[in-house]
Amino acid sequence: MTADGSTDCANDPGEQEVKIAPLHYAEAVAALSLLRPRGNLVLKMFTLFEHTSICLHYLLCCTFEQVQLRIDDKAGFVIIVLLIFLILVSFF
Repeated sequence: MTADGSTDCANDPGEQEVKIAPLHYAEAVAALSLLRPRGNLVLKMFTLFEHTSICLHYLLCCTFEQVQLRIDDKAGFVIIVLLIFLILVSFF
């Protein structure tokens, strides 16, 4: 499963992480609801500085066997991709 949603934050790029946090949380909840055991998730984020992102990262680390961060620094901006593998917990 791939979670790659966002909204236009061109007018206030410094607040992108805060503005997108509810969407990232919804993507993670949807993934946890839809993935079967041993499923994989790719979640694209821009930074991991705000408490909402750190808490989401912690939740995913507690739920999946392996979480890898891949950082892509192109054209002057950084994209952090969380590669999340092998869901541990089945909620159903």
